[in-house]
Amino acid sequence: MNNYDDHIQFAENVIERSQLPESQRGELHQLIQRIQQRQNDPNLYLAVIGEFSSGKSTFINALIRDNLLKTSALVTTAAATRLRYGQEINIEINFRQVPEIIKPRIFWTRNAISVIIRFLENLGLDFDIVTAIEDFLNDTVAFLFSLFNSSNNLTNIITSEDIRAKGIDIREFIHKVTSEEEIAQEVIDVNINHPATFLQNNIVIIDLPGTNATNTRHAQITREIVENEADVAIVIIPATQPVSDTLAEFLISTIQSSLDRCIFVVSRMDQIRQREHNRMLANVRERLVDQLEVNPNKLYSCSAQVVMDDVTGEQQAVNNPEFWIEQFTQMQVEIIESLKAERNAIISENIQGLFGQLFNQIKSYLQSQWNQYKEKESKIQKETIQDIEYFKNQQYRECINMIDRTASRSENKINDHVDNFRDRTTAKVKEAIFGASDWDGLKYVVNTKVATILREQQNLLSDSIQNECQNLSQSAHEVGQYFDKKFTEVYRSLQALGGRVETNSVFASSNISINTYSVISSAQQLNSSSFGNAMAGLFSHVFRGLLDERKQKIWNEIRPKIYNCFAEIKQQVQPTVKKDADNLKTAINQRINAYITHYKSVVDGMLNEQKMELQRLTQLQATIQADLGEIERRQLQIKVNLR
Repeated sequence: MNNYDDHIQFAENVIERSQLPESQRGELHQLIQRIQQRQNDPNLYLAVIGEFSSGKSTFINALIRDNLLKTSALVTTAAATRLRYGQEINIEINFRQVPEIIKPRIFWTRNAISVIIRFLENLGLDFDIVTAIEDFLNDTVAFLFSLFNSSNNLTNIITSEDIRAKGIDIREFIHKVTSEEEIAQEVIDVNINHPATFLQNNIVIIDLPGTNATNTRHAQITREIVENEADVAIVIIPATQPVSDTLAEFLISTIQSSLDRCIFVVSRMDQIRQREHNRMLANVRERLVDQLEVNPNKLYSCSAQVVMDDVTGEQQAVNNPEFWIEQFTQMQVEIIESLKAERNAIISENIQGLFGQLFNQIKSYLQSQWNQYKEKESKIQKETIQDIEYFKNQQYRECINMIDRTASRSENKINDHVDNFRDRTTAKVKEAIFGASDWDGLKYVVNTKVATILREQQNLLSDSIQNECQNLSQSAHEVGQYFDKKFTEVYRSLQALGGRVETNSVFASSNISINTYSVISSAQQLNSSSFGNAMAGLFSHVFRGLLDERKQKIWNEIRPKIYNCFAEIKQQVQPTVKKDADNLKTAINQRINAYITHYKSVVDGMLNEQKMELQRLTQLQATIQADLGEIERRQLQIKVNLR
């Protein structure tokens, strides 16, 4: 016998370390539990398959030498009936729902019983027999009424104790619940203990539903029991209808993979002429090969009805009943030997199936792990910035160009403002000088009016420059937003890959702005007091000569001074704007560096995780490959032991 415990322990160890998903681990553990249960179960399970009217029930009755199961050509229960050894007959029937038809108010009525009794009396039956039948029917009604309408009856399971308590015949009750369609369709399963000698060999007979029924549940039950419970399945083939198309189709569609564990028995051979027996068996074998692609080592033949006639004492319809009885007994012996041999084989097959599933699942799991790794690796390659220095320089150039363009526009506009205010100031001063009507008026213009004009224009120029500087600052903010947007898109790609990215902290620490005061203060260098000192000499001879000549002379001297003052403003503003633009470039460069540093740390973390995952998968692959090799070795060992 194979060392099943060692195989199972190995499988459990592999499952434990394989890191399979919980659902797959659960499926494998369930399979192991089934194997262990089967290994520890001393019983031999014999399923019996056959069409209605194939003699299946008669065959089972012959095995246990008791007319227990009702023989009928009608469709019966869509459930399995299990017969196992017991010192006396006991039953347990589990219903889905207790059918209304077997409750007393529908099952039998007193009037119906009276009608039946009168009918039997009219047939001329013996009085004692009629009385016994009447008593049985009345007792049945009383029993069922108490059984199904009692407030204490909260279960759908009926046992032999319930039936015996009311004096009901167990065999009749079994016939009723397994043969009447309205009752049978509510049956989940039937378990019967029986003192048959055949069952003393730890044999459990499983009577499966008839195969030629339209109820798909029949096929499902047959498949589940043959694949998961039965050690051997006997297929009953009536000699009067050898291997019908419906039987062949059912077997192929339901248990084709288990046909090698089937024993084929040709029943009702007593109905075939003796000289036709060999030809009949050859014909059945040929049909099995052609229709099922199975060629059994031995094809059994029997007459279960002859055996049952011997059991019940019925007059035999054959000349040599001893032949059929002896042949049936010999077949029973061989069936028992087949069960014992197949029991080990089926446990080995189950372990083979376990190893097969385990092999496929851990191999599939390893492949899925590698696929996930490769997929993430591919995404990292696709979604991350490969040449980070190039990307950084590219972003820096774009931002610097934006700042340079903005600074150049601002510088040009400030120059335009200075020129405009220079021309406006010059015109106002000229108008004031040449508008003086006398010497006192001219003196007032030079000493007071010109300074007033200069202050007014200075303030207006300062406001204009301040507005332009605010535009420059706003442009710097927009450059920062542009860069933020670019990196937000890049970071989102990392987040989609599972990177731990917190961009808010990076954004908050790198705000870009411009100090407009430095530029505005340059416009305030047009100082009226210093300009007044420069003009003081203009009036040392103010009263010499003619008034118009003096106006022209003052104008000729003051005009270039005004131009020089505004030229100095330009000279002061231009480097200040450039300096602030350089400060913006420095700020944006710092911001880019902060982003890149953070980005690199995130990517490096992801790459390090991938590196660790690669190491884990490499170790996992080595372990799994070793396990797969051991599984293959054990599968081969089991196959060799099965030969």
